Amino acid sequence: YFEYDYSDMVEGDYHYVCTLHEGADSYWIVEFATYKEDEAEYAEKIRTWAKSVQITGKTGPSGNV
Repeated sequence: YFEYDYSDMVEGDYHYVCTLHEGADSYWIVEFATYKEDEAEYAEKIRTWAKSVQITGKTGPSGNV
C-alpha cells in the first residue's frame, strides 16, 4: 500500500490510502480517502476495510468483477 496527502484550496486537505489487490488475471488498486483532519480516526478502519476486499472472477473482455 501507499499513502499520500492532497491539498486543494477550495475543497480542503485530504489523506489517501491506496492498496493493491490481486485478482485471477489482473491487479486492482483500491483507494480510500478521508479529510486530513480525520486521518487518525479512520486509519484502523481503512486497514480493516482494505483487508476485506475480495476480487473474484476473471476481469478480461469476457469476464466481470
